[in-house]
Amino acid sequence: MDSNSNTQPQRDGPQPSAASAGSALTWYEYPKHIPPRNVVVMTKIDDEKGCRNETQLQQHGTLWFLPDMSMYVYYEPTHWRHLPNDKGQARGDPEHE
Repeated sequence: MDSNSNTQPQRDGPQPSAASAGSALTWYEYPKHIPPRNVVVMTKIDDEKGCRNETQLQQHGTLWFLPDMSMYVYYEPTHWRHLPNDKGQARGDPEHE
């Protein structure tokens, strides 16, 4: 098997940088863009059936957990975005913290 045929998203692959995050209102497609490790982000499913399951989660491995890590969800979000700080800018962006 070719090592390049791995279908799991790579954290080294395309992901928004903190500087490009700019606004906490920017939604990123998952798994095209991978959220930062151990960071709570806003997630949702947005597909042909509409927008639903909008909630805060954090990803660990291939599973998505509630912010308190008490349980994982039984679905995979299609989109995620940074949570806003008190100024409405993306958390995790050193320029805006």
